[in-house]
Amino acid sequence: MKNKYLRFIVICCLSVFFAHCDGEDGEDGLIINGIDGTNGIDGTVGTDGNDGLGFEELTKYGGISITLDGTRPDGIPFIHSDEFKYTSVSAYLVENTNQVEFNSNETHFYLRRFQGSMDDIYFAPFCIFRLTVTDMGESTESYELALSFKNYGIAFDKVDYFFLTEDTFHTAFPDGVSNFEITNFSFDDPTNHLKLSFSLDVESDAFLDYDLSISGEVDVTVLEKIDQDLYED
Repeated sequence: MKNKYLRFIVICCLSVFFAHCDGEDGEDGLIINGIDGTNGIDGTVGTDGNDGLGFEELTKYGGISITLDGTRPDGIPFIHSDEFKYTSVSAYLVENTNQVEFNSNETHFYLRRFQGSMDDIYFAPFCIFRLTVTDMGESTESYELALSFKNYGIAFDKVDYFFLTEDTFHTAFPDGVSNFEITNFSFDDPTNHLKLSFSLDVESDAFLDYDLSISGEVDVTVLEKIDQDLYED
């Protein structure tokens, strides 16, 4: 009986001993990453924001687009396009900025359009376009143009710039201005909508120290002054 108890105790001790013996770690299992999923579809483009306050009022009368093709003062050829589309909405300034005037067989258009901000009317860049049409709508129709730029600088990619002269290029005086042409001219009398294309060449030494070709398009609505006597008793 004693031997049975001894055997039982020995067996229990051996069981405890073998239970606490750790075997060698097995090899890590094979890990395979899955294939990346496809990218999601791009979202839709957001809605454009509203124009700034006053934008429609300043552009509602249309503008003048130009292309300058010539040589810079440093002798490097260049082509530059721009748009002058802002005009004053003040009736006080209409006479010189956005008016049509009929005088016998001549029709005079007085346009001034700004390139950008009109916070300072005396320093903001602008274009003056004054066109006289003789015998408008007749076979003898002819044109005379006075074109000038004020406070207008042209900047280039290499952080350099120059100012376009403030001289007036006048086709009535042939010295220095040549190849003047008006095409696609139209004027709708009921709506005062004026459209045309123009081009001219400015010779070096006449106005500028470099050759310059100017072309562009005019798409504007002009105003006509109502006759009145402001000083009537």
